[in-house]
Amino acid sequence: VADEGAQEYRIYAYLTAGMALTRTGQYAGADRYLKRAATDARSIFGAHSREAGKIEIALAALNRARGHLPEALTAANRALSAVLPGFRPRRPEENPAATLFYEENSIFEALEEKAVVAEALYRQKGELMWLTMALECHDLAWQAEALLRQVYQYRSSKLELQQTSRTREEAAMNIARTLFEKTGQAIYREKAFALAERSKAALLLEALQDNLIRQRLAGSDTRFSQITALQQSAAYFERQLLLHPGSVQAPQWRSENDAIRGQIAALERAIYQAYPTLAGAGAPGDIFLNTFKITEGEILTEYFVSRNWLDVFVLSGSVVIAWHRVPNDADLQSLSSRFLTFFENAGAIIADPAGYLETAYALWQKIIPAETASAQRLTIVPDGFLNFIPFEALVTALPEGAPSLRTAAYLIRRQEIRYAWSLATLRQQEALISKAPKFLLGVAPLFEGGERGLAPLAAGKAEWQTLPAGKIQTLLGPLADTAHFITAAGQYRILHLSTHARADLRENRPPLIELYDAALLLPDIYALPLQADLVILSACQTGLGVEQKGEGVMSLARAFAQGGAACILSSLWSVNDRSTVRLFQDFYHETAEGQPVAAALRRAKLNYIDDKSIAATGQSPYFWAGMVAVGSNREINMPHGFAWGIFGWLGLVVSVIVGLAYFMARRRR
Repeated sequence: VADEGAQEYRIYAYLTAGMALTRTGQYAGADRYLKRAATDARSIFGAHSREAGKIEIALAALNRARGHLPEALTAANRALSAVLPGFRPRRPEENPAATLFYEENSIFEALEEKAVVAEALYRQKGELMWLTMALECHDLAWQAEALLRQVYQYRSSKLELQQTSRTREEAAMNIARTLFEKTGQAIYREKAFALAERSKAALLLEALQDNLIRQRLAGSDTRFSQITALQQSAAYFERQLLLHPGSVQAPQWRSENDAIRGQIAALERAIYQAYPTLAGAGAPGDIFLNTFKITEGEILTEYFVSRNWLDVFVLSGSVVIAWHRVPNDADLQSLSSRFLTFFENAGAIIADPAGYLETAYALWQKIIPAETASAQRLTIVPDGFLNFIPFEALVTALPEGAPSLRTAAYLIRRQEIRYAWSLATLRQQEALISKAPKFLLGVAPLFEGGERGLAPLAAGKAEWQTLPAGKIQTLLGPLADTAHFITAAGQYRILHLSTHARADLRENRPPLIELYDAALLLPDIYALPLQADLVILSACQTGLGVEQKGEGVMSLARAFAQGGAACILSSLWSVNDRSTVRLFQDFYHETAEGQPVAAALRRAKLNYIDDKSIAATGQSPYFWAGMVAVGSNREINMPHGFAWGIFGWLGLVVSVIVGLAYFMARRRR
């Protein structure tokens, strides 16, 4: 074929045919087509090209399927050499240095294939060196993939990359487990914990890192305000695409959004070049255990859910002290599903208190490791189906007599509980220091006239009434609209939204939170330049959303974290107005006494459970367990202006009194 374009098409056709024949077990034909593709690729693209690399990856997969493992290993190395000209292995088990990597998916695809071949060699030969090499390949693949993620402009592309990498991390986790069991070396336990960490919330971590840089440098570089304005413009087009995907204007919206995202990416690259010491602040590939210690009296429990296993890690101080494996089998799935059905409506637990307590106790035994028993505080990093479990409502012992929801041994009685998306995101949220000049903004649309068909929420404005009026500002009724909220949100240390929300998982509709005139969607919230120590989402299902494998639940709570909030209180199901008002009034009383967020929320819940004026039926976990704290556990201090308002004037009065007393004493003398 004389035409070079036609030759290229033929190469791709040979490659596609070879891969298809490999998958159907027609190895001879696959070998023939792939070798033709390799020969033509060398003449058209040269020995070092991504096309040559992809063909060699396909040849490695073919030889592995045929059981020709040494040939498969050699082909995987040829694939790496094709895209990394500096890689010239002297031994088949040698791997390239990460310094050779650049933004190319063939690099991590070749490393993934080499890892699979190495694992097969271990099963054939029984030598641990092959497993060690496979684990190293998975690590290098993750590093290569991280480079590619940095050049992606769109959240959807990054999510897709994160989902595909999760399968690789599950394979790496199994390899680490085998090495740990065979050698007993703690290094593999720590490696497995790092795998669990880096497979979670990578997009959120990037956003938190950006927030941290913005917070530290805001006011000193105008490019940050330019990015905020562009993000809000992009949010408009993304919102339109979510609400009207079939509109005739959709292509134009996508084009406008693409152009804006390109401008944002260019500004972010320039900022990272200008401030290189801050650019890597949140990279999840570092060793967290050396840079972030769990506080005294606290235990962190992190989960990693794969197809066959639930891996449970226990971190104390800076040491991973335990790694348990629980079969992710039909029994565990049935047990967790049965537990969650008790929270589908207000009457389910009341109708069968004994069944609830037995289920909650059985699940506690399954998923809470014994090493956490002595901890005063328990930080939970959930994964998969565990994202929807209210851990504080688990039961640590069954009653000896008749079942009682008032006196049950809930986990919250034993320990203070908070949640995190990952240890890395928690570290970033802990580092956020609010510079907001104002204290609390209460937002309650009320919907007294049933605006937009929404039910009235007259009780919402009562949730913050235990705070002195001078410490809060409010947006009530018609003032609780999108324009006022977006303008004001970045000025407050606490945002308290009492409204309607939706996260309909069954219909797969986008999560939203209602304001008076319109709903905020995830893109709107992502674009908020928040300075909040705490965001309270007193609405239904604000902690729920669609789970994206490898990233987590795309919830409203997560969106506010991405917008810059250090901690979020959100709900796991439809909240009850009266019990929620009572909880938050107690919560604010406790925070005013100096309690950190998680401790204040725990005390408010325990006060509710132990309040004998509440009927026993009203003390069902359905009414108090749904609101959870995610992120930094800090005291919410008032801005300096408030402190001067109280103590400054008091000091002035004392000074005047002392001065007058001194003056009178002088006159008497």
